[in-house]
Amino acid sequence: MNKVQQLASTITQIGSPLSVALFANPNDGQARLVGESLEELGNSIQFISNISELRYLEDVQFFTFETILFGNGFGESVDRLIAVIRELRSQTDLADMPLIVLSDGSRGRHHAYLYDAGADLILSHSTPPQDVLLAFHNLLKKRDEKRRLHESAKFTLDSEVAIFQTLSISPEAIVVVTPTGDVRWINDQGESVLGLHHASEQGRSQYFAYLSGVLRNSELFSKAEGAPLRPVALDTYDGVNDWWDIEA
Repeated sequence: MNKVQQLASTITQIGSPLSVALFANPNDGQARLVGESLEELGNSIQFISNISELRYLEDVQFFTFETILFGNGFGESVDRLIAVIRELRSQTDLADMPLIVLSDGSRGRHHAYLYDAGADLILSHSTPPQDVLLAFHNLLKKRDEKRRLHESAKFTLDSEVAIFQTLSISPEAIVVVTPTGDVRWINDQGESVLGLHHASEQGRSQYFAYLSGVLRNSELFSKAEGAPLRPVALDTYDGVNDWWDIEA
């Protein structure tokens, strides 16, 4: 088994299986080697020879899992390529998929726009297939690590709720995240309780990092001390948007 086949096999084991779109001419040798090496292992491969042939952004709905996105010479289609990448990234189930663009180098000034649209990596169109697969493999590993962290944070969140219940803290208690990252519960008597006092050091770190990230991403986070409470939608990745009162 050569290097290309080995990498394709490893990637397939991670994805189980993959749905890969190759935006390239099927006759292109580099793209064909990558596509065929993945297809032989049971992955779903779809070639699209020209990004401009997509009449509607809905035409990219067939992306169902991981995707390698090839640009076989952008030409006048670079704006369309950027639009498609933005559309893919806007779909919840595709937001963290590995997305690679192969550039012919003639449109280097557009690379910043491609990255801004959501491309993970831009490689030269002459990049050997094994290096493309290696980059794809590394992106998959990073994606899975991010998903594990989310699951870990969710587990920690569930564990802390159980701890609060054992401490007889009211389920209607208000959660307050201070500008320093402390998580406190304000019970129905107005008493402030340090919510993670009984949690492990690792649990506190994960929980703080998780909530701080959510707050900062929501752009509602302020370092002003003593700011009034206001409701913020906090997604705990359990399929339900939970409303919490968070110090803003």
